[in-house]
Amino acid sequence: MQTNQEEKEDGSLLTSGEYQTEEDAARELDALLKAGVDTGALRVVYKEVTGQYFFIPPRGEVKCPRIDRIVVPGKKLEDAGWKHGPFGIEIKKSGHKAGPVVNQCCDYQLARFQVREGYWLCLEYVFVFPLERIGGDVESVMVNHRIGCASKNRHGAFNCDVSGCSVLRFHPNGEMHGREIKSGRKLGSR
Repeated sequence: MQTNQEEKEDGSLLTSGEYQTEEDAARELDALLKAGVDTGALRVVYKEVTGQYFFIPPRGEVKCPRIDRIVVPGKKLEDAGWKHGPFGIEIKKSGHKAGPVVNQCCDYQLARFQVREGYWLCLEYVFVFPLERIGGDVESVMVNHRIGCASKNRHGAFNCDVSGCSVLRFHPNGEMHGREIKSGRKLGSR
């Protein structure tokens, strides 16, 4: 299986790209998301959204969840095939270990987020930016928890992958596509 992922010497998978800081990655992502709003692919983008957990494990350390971006798709993206509603994006700098951020995104699946007074959202999918296809066991866990990879592709489009398949993409020129995702729906014994 071909992946584009870098590894540290200890075998840790790393986030991709050439963003020296999380702020650099956030600026790039925000420019891509702004193009999505401008073309009608996206309706609204919420930044730095806090929430509440539905479940806290026994003796668990309780911190209020805060996700970097919540994106509400526009009608054009929904018409192009995206059927999963609002999605979250967690941002990291390039070269950051992927394991901790994947765990962080798993926690987000156990939370609801308040986008404005009286409006709470649960996220079916969360994407990590910048992260390219991982493959292997980590990708299997990501798919099961509805976590995907987000990046700027070589054509300048915002692209999200789940299990190596492009499931959501929009380009500043207005081209877009979405795909219904059937994986990540099983519970219990496999």
